[in-house]
Amino acid sequence: MNEYYLVIEFVFEVKSKLPFKKFRFPVQNFPFKCGLRIRNNGDKVFPGAILKNFVVRPTDQSINLFHDFPGEFKIGELNPSDEITLWFGELNTFLEGMVWVACDVSQLTPTDKITTYQKERNTNQVILYNRPNSWGVEEFIQSQSQVQTARTNFLLVVLTLLIFLEGLWGIKSIVISVLNLLSKILLFLSELVRI
Repeated sequence: MNEYYLVIEFVFEVKSKLPFKKFRFPVQNFPFKCGLRIRNNGDKVFPGAILKNFVVRPTDQSINLFHDFPGEFKIGELNPSDEITLWFGELNTFLEGMVWVACDVSQLTPTDKITTYQKERNTNQVILYNRPNSWGVEEFIQSQSQVQTARTNFLLVVLTLLIFLEGLWGIKSIVISVLNLLSKILLFLSELVRI
């Protein structure tokens, strides 16, 4: 019997209207791609496996809402320390707060054993998952209202700053000063380029 060791981490990409906007967590009612980053943590070549029964469900058992991804997803051969990212699909969920993300990891050879580890996103700590040939981790889905409140608060701060500056110097003089400063910076940079 061969034993293999995989570190598995939940990964996601939130589709944002702004290309520079990054989210620390998936957001409720915002579409996001979800998948797993899988790394061979052993000292021998991992022959491959099949992931199935991928599910996202609330940790609160009284809520009867969950998302599952039908089908099987094959992992190919992985050398020691190699990793791959496997995308399961896109998700748009009503869930918020703590959720349980899990899947089964079926070995290709029935006599093999696959030991999986969870990777904590914030600390990068690797923790042994206590069930062989399966994997799961608690994750957080941020509430849509929290994201909207944070955006509103930011806009209020910007508006307050603009009102303060308008009262202090007037918006016209501020714009002229900023444009003068910008022109001086560009002139300085053009002199550097000539040298």
